[in-house]
Amino acid sequence: MHKDTILITGGAGFIGSNLTSFLLKNGHKVIVLDDLSRSSTDNIRECYNYSPNFYFVNGSVMDFDLVDRLVNNVDMVFHLAAQVHWEESIDNPVPSFEIHTRGTQNVLEAVRRAMAKKDPLKLMLYASSSEVYGTGQYMPMNEAHPFNPQSPYAAGKAAADRLCSSYHHVYNLPIIILRQFNTYGPNQRMKGYSAVIPKFVSQVLSTSPPTIYGDGVQTKDFHYIDD
Repeated sequence: MHKDTILITGGAGFIGSNLTSFLLKNGHKVIVLDDLSRSSTDNIRECYNYSPNFYFVNGSVMDFDLVDRLVNNVDMVFHLAAQVHWEESIDNPVPSFEIHTRGTQNVLEAVRRAMAKKDPLKLMLYASSSEVYGTGQYMPMNEAHPFNPQSPYAAGKAAADRLCSSYHHVYNLPIIILRQFNTYGPNQRMKGYSAVIPKFVSQVLSTSPPTIYGDGVQTKDFHYIDD
């Protein structure tokens, strides 16, 4: 059975490193593109055991020529590269917006070019975010919920989300958009409000009570990384 060669942008980050490990264990070849600005090669250390099926490129999705070369030699692209904390986007909004919009367009343009090959790409998956919806207007939320981004991070993710949708409709690219809600699991950083699960675990293991804000009856959706 043919195994695919897959490019993962942001593949040394929390979600990317777990995805890389999963794909390698299932016999696929994986190329990770990551500039390590918010991640670490420690997350993918064990992936080198799968050489030559694993290859790491220290670079950025902002480098179109690099992205174009890599996309031209793979079967699928999982685009996870992002500035991942909305708090950072408030302090420094311009690079946050650019990595989501121009970085995503670089990937999309490379995919569009690759589709002209004899053996075109099978799939591009874009990791969007539940932040594009803002505060829920109804429950349970679904894909039809209106966009209402409430931070520069969310606005950048929403713009990239809609850009992917437009490339799918105009160029018939095989794109799937995944809007994730509060993922937790191994390799997650202990930073930001989305890291509440590892913070709770750390507090409990240190015999401290978990810090709960509000009255404790509020709800939030979480999903484990393997799901």
